[in-house]
Amino acid sequence: TEDGYLVIGYCSQGSAGTGMVGCEDYGTGEPDAPGAWLIKIDEHGEHQVQWQHCYAIGPTCFEKAHGIKGKQEYFIIGNSNNGTSYPQALNIMIIKINEYGEVLWEKDYGNEHGLIYASGGLTTSDGGAIAYAPYFTAGGDISQHYGALDSWIVKVDSIGHIEWEITLGNEASEFTGGITQALDGGFLLAQGATVVNGIGNIGCEDESRFVGGIFTKLSAQGELEWSECYGGTAMDSFMKIIELEDGYLILGSSCSEDGDLEGSGYHYGTYGGYPNGNRLDDIWLLHLDTEHNILWGKCYGGTQRDTPSHVFQTEDGGFFVFGYTESTDGDVNSAKLLHLQPFPMNGGVLWIFRTDALGELLWERCLGLELT
Repeated sequence: TEDGYLVIGYCSQGSAGTGMVGCEDYGTGEPDAPGAWLIKIDEHGEHQVQWQHCYAIGPTCFEKAHGIKGKQEYFIIGNSNNGTSYPQALNIMIIKINEYGEVLWEKDYGNEHGLIYASGGLTTSDGGAIAYAPYFTAGGDISQHYGALDSWIVKVDSIGHIEWEITLGNEASEFTGGITQALDGGFLLAQGATVVNGIGNIGCEDESRFVGGIFTKLSAQGELEWSECYGGTAMDSFMKIIELEDGYLILGSSCSEDGDLEGSGYHYGTYGGYPNGNRLDDIWLLHLDTEHNILWGKCYGGTQRDTPSHVFQTEDGGFFVFGYTESTDGDVNSAKLLHLQPFPMNGGVLWIFRTDALGELLWERCLGLELT
């Protein structure tokens, strides 16, 4: 902020009202309830906590609202079973707060059955917000369900009214890893789906694949414009998308070394090193042109699990990637600087790396505890 920092995190059950966590009930009336913890830190001096608030929500997104003159307002988007529309059911929860952390409004979206795990979303250029979550059933705010696990997307305005909603899925399971607002006002969705030819509106037609990464585009009005599938015969999925001048950069994870991953440099490894064990992920960058054709794709990591988190484009057209690694080989040479032992002894560490515009690795660093 102009005069300091807002930091959001999570407090587990029993931590409210203890230590530095001064808020006690998260708005639920239950002193030991878990939830989101928001603190305001002074920019000057010793960065002291100026104020704090707790909320009965598991946050996955915290962003400043757009298009509001003279106001600093924020959205917290996550999930909660403390809603008023569908009490006791774990659904999408959106909370709008002012610059002091005070709740302006909070609303839950979904149905009486609820979702099964974390939701996410972002604030939109018109002052509203968009959120997503996986659902097994229709009903309530959800008008459509195709089968198994579908991805439900809901767009709300600045006061929380639903403007549109859409279900993306087929007869198998699908999920959304992240959403970006496109330059034309629509939305770019990074998704994953079990391969199946059946009833639905997204999916991968190549039955040789197991789980594919799906790149989906919605219009600003929530209409499905197109959906493309990428990957190999193992498990692949997408998490983040950046719209570029010459196309798109997608951040994902992959266990494949064939199909669209042929020549991408996947570092083969299995859980526990067992020959028939489950393959472990590499971080995957995929560059597409404006017509969704592959320009290049590369994998990064080692023979243990490497998981993506965020990607940013740099001023020179390259990319800066944040992730997590359990590897000490392959691309993860800096593990030696921390004297990391092979997993599981190292427990995994934060891993950041930098590439040029063609995906060539320039440098990488592990950040964590040095083991002696």
